[in-house]
Amino acid sequence: MLALLPDDVLVLLDDHFLDLGGTYGVPEAGDPIQYDELHIEHDDGTVEIVVYNGAILLPFTDSEAVKGIHEVCCRLDDITALRRRA
Repeated sequence: MLALLPDDVLVLLDDHFLDLGGTYGVPEAGDPIQYDELHIEHDDGTVEIVVYNGAILLPFTDSEAVKGIHEVCCRLDDITALRRRA
């Protein structure tokens, strides 16, 4: 599956990114609840990353992890939208 991703996304998914598994944000922080969810399968298992209400979380954090996750999610959304139009 990774071979199907553009190089700019692959660069973002470095080894450090695989250490970011977990949950970020607070589901109760927004209504309606908005979330991004990534499941990354690799040789050593699966990494699951969930970010709740990133639009609320992002402006109030200095976390490079949250910023990196946001960047990957946005790029994947762009790719998905382009493929739907094709």
